Amino acid sequence: MTPYKRLKETLMTLEKLKGCDSVEFKELKQNYGENWAAIFDDLRSHQVASSPFNGKVQINHNYLPPAIEYYKEQLHEAKRIKWSYRQSWAAILISVISILVSVLLSTIWR
Repeated sequence: MTPYKRLKETLMTLEKLKGCDSVEFKELKQNYGENWAAIFDDLRSHQVASSPFNGKVQINHNYLPPAIEYYKEQLHEAKRIKWSYRQSWAAILISVISILVSVLLSTIWR
């Protein structure tokens, strides 16, 4: 999974958790994607979700808005990096094409 996709899934998970006080452990596998364990580990590190107790994960709503803002900023940064990566590849491609065209033209004009 790419970091961009993981950030996007984590942000979607945070949006789903806004209305929940707790989530049953079996619901995690069903409703929160294939990477639910990694996502909830991240949320526990941000103190949004507690460790599973009695088959439930408790949601701490006090830390939810800052976590949403944090992941939005991280997602924006990932988009920026992804875009710059694509731009650099486009610049390389244009350079290679221009070199090939110049070599081709120089051989034709001889």
